[in-house]
Amino acid sequence: MPGLFKVYIGSDEHTVTFFGVVLPFFFGILSGIGLVMFVRRFAAIGLSLAYALCYGGQIIVGAALPVMVSGSRAFSFTSGFQWIGVGIGLVGVFFAIRAGILKTANEVNNDFSDSNPPQKKYILGGLLLALISGGLYVCWMVGFAFKDAVVDSAAHQGIADWRQSLPVTFLILWGCCLSSCVYCVYQIQLKKTWKRFLAMDACIGGLLAMLMAVLFVGAVALYGIGDRLLGSAGLSYAAFLAVALVTGTGSGYLVGEWKKAGKLACNRMFMAVVILLVAIGIIGFGKWLESSPKPQNMPTITAPES
Repeated sequence: MPGLFKVYIGSDEHTVTFFGVVLPFFFGILSGIGLVMFVRRFAAIGLSLAYALCYGGQIIVGAALPVMVSGSRAFSFTSGFQWIGVGIGLVGVFFAIRAGILKTANEVNNDFSDSNPPQKKYILGGLLLALISGGLYVCWMVGFAFKDAVVDSAAHQGIADWRQSLPVTFLILWGCCLSSCVYCVYQIQLKKTWKRFLAMDACIGGLLAMLMAVLFVGAVALYGIGDRLLGSAGLSYAAFLAVALVTGTGSGYLVGEWKKAGKLACNRMFMAVVILLVAIGIIGFGKWLESSPKPQNMPTITAPES
């Protein structure tokens, strides 16, 4: 994009504050940390459960944090819908955690003898880490809540239409890339596994990782463009989370993760997904109300003077 760095620096006619550039980048760093934690939890507890807990954390943090930093707006009528959605989201998270505990207990009982019972404290710890990872991962969406300074600078630089959101997207992705790469390099250096990249399996895995990266960057970019075109974070936020939640949890069922989980665990998981979808809808509605144009004050009618 031509003139990209001028967007971040600003001009004599329009200056960009330090925090206007740093905050999206900072939330991108937090998102990268959450992404790493999410991948580790996915390997430990499975696709559908990790998605449910991760997106439960995203609902809570992604809805509550922008409202909390807005000052007096945190207690307005429209923000009340978002707080209600957060509360319902907590209920959905409780059902997901309960489903995860039941699923793990049933799988361990089916695969191991009574002499090796499941360690519940480690199960619960893993589920809570998945929830925390979602709270950090959603910070890339929170970064878009601070897009106004950079978007206005892009407009003053002559960048029009949907491209105005791209400089903010780049800041968030750079931050996410920084924290993720630092963690990966640290782990490779710690375990001295650099030579594994020379194997054929590593090449295939690298190509798949590149494909995943393209899809992830495309998702973030399309979210920013949609948020800009819709003029509200409500509809884009709700649509993104709802589709991702259904896709992730549904994929877990399709690959057979819940075959040995038991009927009660599956029912709890289904209830968790439904409750989380309701929470997403309520939060999205509250964000839409918040950004909708306010009606003009009705003219007052006074009696004619006698």
